[in-house]
Amino acid sequence: MNLKNSIRSFILKSLGINEMMAMIASEQQQADLDGPREKYKRIDIVFSCVEKIVNGIAGLPLVLSTEDENIVESGPVYDILFNNPNQSWQRFVSEWIGHWTLTRDVFIVFGQATGLDKTYLQVVSGLQMFPITDNGQLNGNLVGWEYRGAFGERRRFGLNEVHQTKNFNPYDRFHGTGPLYATSNATNFSHAVMERAFASLKNGCEPGIILVTPAGVKLDSSEKDYIAGNFDARHAGSLKTKRTAVLTGGMDVKTIAQSMVDLQASEIGEKADCKTAVAFGVAPQLLGLKVDAQYSHGPAQRDFVFGTLIPLAALFGGEITAAVGSRGYASEHKGQPYTKSKFYTGRSIDAPRCKAMYRAARQRAARDNAKIFAWFDVDQHPVVQEAKREWAKDTLAFTQYGLTLEKIVESYDLPFDVSDLPWAKEYWISPANMPARWVLQAGMDAIVGPKLPEGKPDAEDGKGLSDLDLKANEARRSRIWLKYIASFAGLEREMTQEIRVLFLRQQRELIAKLEAAWEESKSLDRQKANEQIIARVVFDLQKENGKLRVINRVSFEKGAKLGSLQTMTELGVSKQEAAAKVAHITDQPAVRRAIEMSSHKISKVNEVTQQRIADQLQEGLRKGEGLPDLTKRIEATLGENRARAQTIARTQTSGAVSTGRFEGLRASAGKKKSWLTARDGEVRPEHLQAEKTYADGIPVDQPFTVGGESLMYPCDPSGTAAMIANCRCLLLALFGAAKLTLEHYDVLEFVSYEESKVLFNEAA
Repeated sequence: MNLKNSIRSFILKSLGINEMMAMIASEQQQADLDGPREKYKRIDIVFSCVEKIVNGIAGLPLVLSTEDENIVESGPVYDILFNNPNQSWQRFVSEWIGHWTLTRDVFIVFGQATGLDKTYLQVVSGLQMFPITDNGQLNGNLVGWEYRGAFGERRRFGLNEVHQTKNFNPYDRFHGTGPLYATSNATNFSHAVMERAFASLKNGCEPGIILVTPAGVKLDSSEKDYIAGNFDARHAGSLKTKRTAVLTGGMDVKTIAQSMVDLQASEIGEKADCKTAVAFGVAPQLLGLKVDAQYSHGPAQRDFVFGTLIPLAALFGGEITAAVGSRGYASEHKGQPYTKSKFYTGRSIDAPRCKAMYRAARQRAARDNAKIFAWFDVDQHPVVQEAKREWAKDTLAFTQYGLTLEKIVESYDLPFDVSDLPWAKEYWISPANMPARWVLQAGMDAIVGPKLPEGKPDAEDGKGLSDLDLKANEARRSRIWLKYIASFAGLEREMTQEIRVLFLRQQRELIAKLEAAWEESKSLDRQKANEQIIARVVFDLQKENGKLRVINRVSFEKGAKLGSLQTMTELGVSKQEAAAKVAHITDQPAVRRAIEMSSHKISKVNEVTQQRIADQLQEGLRKGEGLPDLTKRIEATLGENRARAQTIARTQTSGAVSTGRFEGLRASAGKKKSWLTARDGEVRPEHLQAEKTYADGIPVDQPFTVGGESLMYPCDPSGTAAMIANCRCLLLALFGAAKLTLEHYDVLEFVSYEESKVLFNEAA
């Protein structure tokens, strides 16, 4: 050790001040970092956190924009990021985000050994960069950086050749500090637990019993070897643990119990891992560290996206702008208007100005006088899309309070561009979401037309017809509708039964949870006991919604195939040929979208059920009811829910068959479509109006306007519940150039669900 210190002292005296400072700092940092570096390689929780964050950011598309709202698709900035042979975009993202996640200190280096190069870009960890000051002291002014590679490589850079991003570090003004340091205690303990577990596994198995001979019995070495050999042959090794031993001859067996350290190590290790995950900004539930059915899936993922990924994407985009976008390329790049760029998809709601990330990036660029800036299109993330759909649905309820659509979109930052819509400044009324001035000017007749007696045609429908003809026409419509409903009654019954079975199982599980929670809460005070009961008697929404979606998807696919088969045969295609053509109709994008929308809406059933159960339990506990009364409340609530099964099945199967009829009509090159109601007392006035308005038909690809909503066909899943719930209207294909030929449908027999199953089996 003395010789080593003497050599070190000699080396230090031969170096300049900057080199000496760098060597001392390197030794100190190396001593501090060897542990964390090794732990990063071996602790799976750190690796999982880093991978989740890196993959989350790498999955977001980066967009380059200019101050005049153009999209950059070529030029030096575009090339250095996306067409750089020295640093691919994916590698750039993974390295920058990876280093930032671990150390909160990362450099973008532009200089090479030959000096500054606009086409060169490299990401370097702050652990490899050492400061160079003007006075050679740590309190001096920073004038440059020295890079030290893993194999002794050294390079010096001026301040204009690097761009550093770091967070606050109270101990080092030159470098940031990352979560790996903040969680060192937790990381060390987790590392120790893993090492101990690994050693135990490598050992094969721990001793479970000890063989003890009775007092006075002595065994010679050969006997001991014989007994031990036979025992080991039966029990030694990891594959033979916990096997039963049968011993004779008076030998005693004593078990070895685990210590408290053994029993608690796993639990304490999990807590240490949770602390590490939280420091990285990742919910422990996303890594499987905690089992929380209500949070582990949707809510945890949403919090991760909005609380970690989106702020990090905003920071990263700003650093790209500062590092690359402002390095003298303003006159060299070329931008395209959004509508002519590769990002344009034909929808105005995709415009950059509709996105919060774009607006924030543009404000930062204006502040920094940057002519080109980078931003991540986080709105394309599925979690963000789902959240914005929910926000849009919730905020539309505010229309009844006298807010214009323009104000709603602006206040809630909804992903819609309404600046060019003439009706954006209108006031709206619920539930049909109609402009209020329509009602003020002409009453409800301005929306749905004059009210007619149920089941009777209006003057226009009956123009030129005698009373006898009117009655015959009405009877014909009723017969057509009844035949249509009967055609898929079997599918409706199947889905109703499956949903009823689902509700019955939910009832049993909730009652079992109630009984368990009631027993466990007996030792608690009244308030805590009530809170625990309500918290325990809940669904695993992820699991229940998944089962409900499976039921819906299977039924929807069957209904869509049936509807397509019907319209094709109605337009003259043979049943066998039509069955072969529609076998894969559910692979069509439009049908898949309809299935997704239908599945998303049906998931709300479980949320409503859960809220009803919580309300009933809260009311019962407030009244001081016991376990039998609370059980009856659950049975009554789920009993009512079973009655909802038929309404749910009716809505979903009708939508499925209508979707299939529409797709079959398009696939058969149908030209026009029309709307037919049940013409009974339960038909919505808006649907009666649609039947009258579209009696002569409209082009197949043109939507029906029903109650202010655009529906491509009856029960279109994109419609609101107010317009499609329990609807059983029929989409008709038009024959001839003008009027609907009801005589054709009067003699026609719709392909039934039972017949379709036979045809599809034959086609297969």
